[in-house]
Amino acid sequence: MDGDYLVDTYDALRAWFWDRTFWLPENRTWADLKRNTTVGSPYYPDFYDLQVVFPIAVALFLARLVWERYVDYAEVG
Repeated sequence: MDGDYLVDTYDALRAWFWDRTFWLPENRTWADLKRNTTVGSPYYPDFYDLQVVFPIAVALFLARLVWERYVDYAEVG
């Protein structure tokens, strides 16, 4: 296969997937969803907001391990 064909196919699929008319209502653009720092403007999530999920997930997993190992079995035995 030709490398240019793959790049063109990828670009076409990407343009189709992120098409504004599919994801957004009329009279809206992707620029409307950019983060605005002025006071009183709405907060739109950013991709990097997901970084907080992983430390919370690790903390919950460790808490579950401690609970299952020490607290839950302490009541039985």
